[in-house]
Amino acid sequence: MKLLITAAALALLATGCATNNSPRYASSADTVHALRGMKIGEVATVGNFTMTSTADLQCRAVGPIMLPDNHNLPSYIKKALEDELKMAGMYNPTNPAVNLTGLVNKAAFTSAKGFFQGHWELDVTIQSSNGKSVSAQEQYEFDSAYLADKGCQKTADALVPAVQNVLQKIVTSPSFKDLFITDQQVPTKKKK
Repeated sequence: MKLLITAAALALLATGCATNNSPRYASSADTVHALRGMKIGEVATVGNFTMTSTADLQCRAVGPIMLPDNHNLPSYIKKALEDELKMAGMYNPTNPAVNLTGLVNKAAFTSAKGFFQGHWELDVTIQSSNGKSVSAQEQYEFDSAYLADKGCQKTADALVPAVQNVLQKIVTSPSFKDLFITDQQVPTKKKK
């Protein structure tokens, strides 16, 4: 009888703390199309991504938003940028012209704005080894749910389009192409 009560108590504890798994990143066709249109070639590798402060991924009292493949938020966004560059034919891990690094300035979400709406807020800066950088902000709105477990899973699912949108804003920025300019590409002034 004691064993049955202990098992029931453990089952109750286990159900009280759910995990909400965010899916793996999926490249955006629009971002890949924009990158391919630049016709730059295999020039970049992606280095370290950091965060200005710790992201709180705890969703209501249900549990944390869990990222796939043991990623934290900066490494998830780093992998997303790598995937976009690979799909566009711009990734070169062995002999890159530039190294792109990143800074996640802000990453926050709400799963219950009025119980039925939620949003992710992302602010990301991509920096090039040539000294140039590009930043973008995204507030991605999504339908949430009154029930915590459903609302938190919808929040986890919404991370992919939120990251897609912020990366697309960075890539389509007029100054994004400047991240790939190297010393060999800068014209020198002729002597008079």
